[in-house]
Amino acid sequence: MTTVIKPIDNALSGLIQKDKYHTKLTNIGSKYDSMQAYIDNLGQDITSIEKYIMELINKENLGFDIGSSITTLTFQKMTLDIDHSFYLSMKKCYMRKIYDDLWKYTKSIVDAAMEIEAPTPDPDATVRDKMEDMADTDNSEEYTMSTIFDMLSVAEKNLYELSVDIALFDDLIASAREKEGRGFEIGNLVMNLTTQKKTLETNYKNSIVKLDQFLSNNEKFAEKCLRRVVSISQQVDDAEPEEVDAQGQDQGQDQGQDQGQDQGQDQGQDQGQGQADANNN
Repeated sequence: MTTVIKPIDNALSGLIQKDKYHTKLTNIGSKYDSMQAYIDNLGQDITSIEKYIMELINKENLGFDIGSSITTLTFQKMTLDIDHSFYLSMKKCYMRKIYDDLWKYTKSIVDAAMEIEAPTPDPDATVRDKMEDMADTDNSEEYTMSTIFDMLSVAEKNLYELSVDIALFDDLIASAREKEGRGFEIGNLVMNLTTQKKTLETNYKNSIVKLDQFLSNNEKFAEKCLRRVVSISQQVDDAEPEEVDAQGQDQGQDQGQDQGQDQGQDQGQDQGQGQADANNN
């Protein structure tokens, strides 16, 4: 069961920049979508080379001298195969790493909240509830941007919840001071609560900065990965030369033949006329 936390306006919850986080994660997803497109293009390049190798083998069997072209093409295909496999596996690895880092980040927020909340009969069940059953990273799983967005939403929800828990310290501190003013011997209660609140606030602000930096770094990294894949995938141009229009070719041949015939007839007539004039003279 998912626990919905209604955020209470406080200084800490105002630090959460949900739109900014989602924009950065959207940019990351866009880069990896483009990366996949170039990886697919790289696969098409490999197929084109395989096809051309087979064509050359057939020509060689017909007696054409193709030199060492099959050897060089086979080497090119082999290197592209390596690149294709590498980038395909690394893209999966990058996506898994983003999910893993977000999961661990969210778990740390959950742990911080549970330290200042009332104990529950089943702490593990409470953790699963706060994590909304988002499982720990499984290396055999293939993670998508949709799953990563879900993980980010869980992180944001727990940040809101923790901000509410920390804000409740104000009431505890005010109550302790009121009791102290009435003569209750509370010792260092006010000082302890105030110190604990400041520590929690500092850690909370650091967590906000950490999340923003994490998304920014991954945004830059995704752009870097995309540029590397683009440079590799553009080695082979898959565009085929346009075929000559058969009808246009026939028309050109007919026109050439007609012109040749007309020119031949004109030249024959001119030469015959010239010979007749010479005889008459």
